[in-house]
This record gives sequence, structure tokens and C-alpha cells, in this order.
Amino acid sequence: MKAKIVPRRKISAWKILVSGAIFAAVAQAIHTAGAYLSMNYYINPAYSGVWSRLMMSIEPGSFFNSFTYLSMAAAFITGIIFAFAYALFRASVPGKDVISRGLSYGFIVLLISIIPGYLSLYLLVNMPAMLIFYWAAESAAIYLISGLAVAKVND
Repeated sequence: MKAKIVPRRKISAWKILVSGAIFAAVAQAIHTAGAYLSMNYYINPAYSGVWSRLMMSIEPGSFFNSFTYLSMAAAFITGIIFAFAYALFRASVPGKDVISRGLSYGFIVLLISIIPGYLSLYLLVNMPAMLIFYWAAESAAIYLISGLAVAKVND
């Protein structure tokens, strides 16, 4: 059986940037909600040595504004990569419509990045398992919701 060759559509830089901005907004909203739900881990003195100086100042519990801006920039860059990969592999993403393709793409990214990444984090870093579970759930929500948005913008 011969492989079906699907012509690749032109990748729009504007759509990739818009998708990156949507990804960053989704990530910021979900991570902020997640931080409020799991704040007891962030302020626990037993884990104060784990957090970076960007995230926590010398006084425990004090938040740097630069951390928020750097987090948003990192999410925007991640969103651009996420959207570019979708645009590149769009023809290979399973699904008959935008919703199923977006969810499929988010789920594929979840399987190849979130699960191995957070399992490694659990094995290598002294962090509470429940906090790692919260982070994995946040990431899953971000990738599934952003998968929908990226498919809608780029299809």
C-alpha cells in the first residue's frame, strides 16, 4: 500500500503568533488558578529551597513581578512551538473536524511530554506527589484547551 502524500499548506506566521498568545493566556489563567489551589506547598518552609530566586524572593512568600513576566514570555514561546508543530504536522493529526483534531493534538502532546516529564520529576526531585499531580493536571488542561484553540486558528 502506498503512502498518501498530503500537500502541506503554507504555514502562516501570523496564525502561529496568535496561537502562541492564546496558549500563553490559557497557561497563565490555569497556572494562576492552580497556584491558588496548591499554595500550601509553595509557602511550606520544607520546600523553600526548591523554588528559584526568580519565583521567590529572600523573604519566603514574597512574589517577584519579574517571575510573572518571564512566565508569560516562556508560555508565549512554548505556545509558538506548540502551534508551529501543529501547523507542521496538521495533516497527520487524527480527527475529522477541528474539535477532534485539536483534542487529538493536545492529547498526543500530553502523552509524549507531560507523562514522561512529570514521572521523571517525581523520581528525581524531592517534591510532594500531590503537587506534581496538580502540575500535571494543569499541563493536561493547558494542552487540551490550547490544542482546540490552535486547531481552530490554524485550520
